[in-house]
Amino acid sequence: MMRLHCLPLLVILTACSSHIDAATNEPRPDDPNPSQHAISASSSVTLIPSNLPPDTCTTAGAGDLIVPRGTSVSLDPNAACDAVVSQGPNLPAICVRKFANVAIAGTLAIDTRTSSHDAVAIVATNAFQVSGRIDGRGRGDVRGTGGNAPEPGRAWSGAGAGHATPGAPGLDGDPPAAGGGAYATSRTDVATGAAGGVGGVGLQTGAAGGRAGGALHIVACHDLDLSGTLSVAGGNGERGGDGWAGNPVPALGGGGGGGGSGGTLLVEALHVLGSGAALSAIGGTGGTGGTAFLPTTTWPGGAGGAGGTGSHGPTVGENSNYVSEGPYQGITGSGGGGGASGRIAILVPTGTALPAVTSDPPATVGAATVQTASR
Repeated sequence: MMRLHCLPLLVILTACSSHIDAATNEPRPDDPNPSQHAISASSSVTLIPSNLPPDTCTTAGAGDLIVPRGTSVSLDPNAACDAVVSQGPNLPAICVRKFANVAIAGTLAIDTRTSSHDAVAIVATNAFQVSGRIDGRGRGDVRGTGGNAPEPGRAWSGAGAGHATPGAPGLDGDPPAAGGGAYATSRTDVATGAAGGVGGVGLQTGAAGGRAGGALHIVACHDLDLSGTLSVAGGNGERGGDGWAGNPVPALGGGGGGGGSGGTLLVEALHVLGSGAALSAIGGTGGTGGTAFLPTTTWPGGAGGAGGTGSHGPTVGENSNYVSEGPYQGITGSGGGGGASGRIAILVPTGTALPAVTSDPPATVGAATVQTASR
């Protein structure tokens, strides 16, 4: 875990201004007429967001996206996109959802698992405020490397998915599954994570890998007031199934599923305000191996490997064990490999200070592209 001070975020959040309370001069998510409160201090400077059309911040968004405190709302990328933008080979197209004002005090879930669009950009051309949580979830069917050619009478665990680094390998199997590879190297690439590999036992697959982290591009055309949480973390692998006493057939605990890898957060704004914000693109933990139950003794399976974070890479799970009790034999399941972390980037104009934020993994900070109008 790393704390950044006065640095821009790399999640793509697009906001143009904040809802303003006349008494406090602070943004507020329940403003009945938010479109009437645009910030004018930076009106001579126009943000040109990465990947999106150059006129994104010069044409007004339609409608508001408001999530009050204590509520949860899903944003469906299958609904009409305001634009669909190609990023180039091997990267998902971006569904652009463009609003006048965005104010998230509750939870906004962006789930692309059943969508034809894997990446989503949220743009606010007037006010953008996040005091709650935006949670990006990628598809579960974008698989990382799974278990290879299971060996009869053995359990195997799924490998972790890769992204910023390779994922951790699985265990057992014939041969053991390799971790998913690294990909998407540019700081402005908006790529999803990948799902972890499946675990299983004998000739049967079972424990699912963790889901992929999502791909979010957040654009604030003016100020981004950020005091909440932005997450595209990978999901955890499932626990392996349990094996029960058998003679002469061993009790086989299934291997855990691999962790999903974190996705991408790309944030762009003219200014970032607020305090206490947390950004996450960590990898998911591998699933625990299944237990082998013998007549009077329980043998727990191996723990899953940790997912990748800003302080360490993904780790391998614990090995399976051969166990016995009298004529009974068993094999505990091995733990799934951890998923790799994704990427976080924050882009603001050169010379613009950022508030302290917590970013895991550490955010890459860079200069946003702007156009300055002569007065």
